[in-house]
Amino acid sequence: MSKLLNIKLYSINAKVVVSLFILALFLLTILFALIIPKMQKDQYNQAIKEINQVLSITQEQVKLAGKAIQMQSSLEIEVNKKTLELELLKLKNKIKKENYSNKRVIQELQKSEISQLCNFAVKTKNSLYLSSNSEIFKNYKLKNYNQWEKYELQDLSRTYVYYKKYLFYTIKIDENTEISIYTKEAKLNQGHSVFEKNIKINVQKAFETTQNLHKGKTYLIWINSKYKDEDNKPLYTKDKKERKKKYTISNMSNVENISTGDLSAKEILKARNKPAISHLLNNKEALTWVRDLSKDKSDKYIFLLIKTLYKEDLVNQIDSSFLKILPAAIIALIFALIIGFYLFKRLFKNINSLTKELKTSLEEKETLLKEIHHRVKNNLALTIGLVKLQQAKIEDENTKKILKDIQERVYTMELLHRKLYESSNLNSINLKEYIINLVEDISKTYDYEEEVSLKFDIDEIETTIEKAMPCGLIINELISNAYKYAFKNNKNPKLFISMKKEDKNLLLIIKDNGKGIDKNIDIYNCDSLGLKLVNSICTLQLHGKIQYQNQKGAIFKITFQNN
Repeated sequence: MSKLLNIKLYSINAKVVVSLFILALFLLTILFALIIPKMQKDQYNQAIKEINQVLSITQEQVKLAGKAIQMQSSLEIEVNKKTLELELLKLKNKIKKENYSNKRVIQELQKSEISQLCNFAVKTKNSLYLSSNSEIFKNYKLKNYNQWEKYELQDLSRTYVYYKKYLFYTIKIDENTEISIYTKEAKLNQGHSVFEKNIKINVQKAFETTQNLHKGKTYLIWINSKYKDEDNKPLYTKDKKERKKKYTISNMSNVENISTGDLSAKEILKARNKPAISHLLNNKEALTWVRDLSKDKSDKYIFLLIKTLYKEDLVNQIDSSFLKILPAAIIALIFALIIGFYLFKRLFKNINSLTKELKTSLEEKETLLKEIHHRVKNNLALTIGLVKLQQAKIEDENTKKILKDIQERVYTMELLHRKLYESSNLNSINLKEYIINLVEDISKTYDYEEEVSLKFDIDEIETTIEKAMPCGLIINELISNAYKYAFKNNKNPKLFISMKKEDKNLLLIIKDNGKGIDKNIDIYNCDSLGLKLVNSICTLQLHGKIQYQNQKGAIFKITFQNN
């Protein structure tokens, strides 16, 4: 098990497969945990928005249907009115021209088209003939001749309005005779039922479309305004007699009863033209939208468009759509990862080939650079050997001393190239190791009996050859001068060498317990060749600062940047 979990044992292809598999799991986790819930919420809100839009369209469609029915009814009634008026006018002219008797007038009326649509009455000073419905004519009171007049009989209908409407029209034949025709208003609108039926079919199709889009019921009802403030019990009832008193379902609806659950009439009317109201329907949470279609708030009935559905059905509908999309999304993701793997494999092959070429080139350059350092080291060592041979032949002590100084300076450079040649990293050198080796080699040159005590306090510092070489030259000059001049008549000579990191800077301290240099000496402008060399290297090559103190010996502090 531990071997399976050890990634280092896998090949690069296996690592890529595992990485892509983990990426797929991560993306699927994000999909399930973050994206899908948000998408479901957005889809739910979108579904609610769609329902509102569909209801608004349906609302306008019902209004247009109502207007169309009303317009058709008005036009047909007006056409029939004009036809009847013309028939009466023709009859009046005949009666005057041929001087018809009352009996003949009644016969002519019975034969005419008027009798097919209307009842009639022939009235004289001494007699009254009624074709039918004598009570209606007797209750009617004439106001104007040659004008259509309305007469209504109060009767509670399904829409709670005065339903029975009659139309009367009276003309005067002469001083003794007048003819009246009267009929139900609906009889002059006999084409209305066919037209209304077609309209209702189209509205019902709209309701069916709404129900297909989102489960639930859409219907039209009239609510009796007497019950608009009723808040103590649900509007819904199974009792047909009580239902007729409280509400009636429109013929344009294809439902047997309303689905408002525990909502009262007051709650339903309060939700008019507002967001969906939540309530219980058959012990389940349901949503109901209410749209007001009433023309006048003072009407004795309230005409409403209502949409009711179970919230569970709406959520399930959204979930089912996501379940259809989800497998395709997962397959697409897996397919994309497979393509990604093959593309990565191909790219990795090219990268691997290029990397090998670069690695080979780098190894060649490293070998060449090591060879250069090796040759420089050998040349410098040869130079030191030649200087030593020349020194052995010279008897003048000053010349010997100068040659010895040259050897030490060349040795500083030779040691640096030797360390770089031996190092695995050709770009940097370990200062601690370099300084300790350099000081110990200088000490062997001047201190054969090892009388001088050496103490080091150097941090682990990596730097470049550009910093290491001038630093080594400065250390060589100061350590050599200490051995040459500082420890005469000193029974316990000591040397302290320190190199510390200070932020981005390096601080080099070289301290001895010798007699020191004159406190008043200006190290920047002195005649000493060694100090001039140290000052020049510090300023021009290291771009640093040098400080000198005489505190029971010479102390040199050199600060420079390590970059």
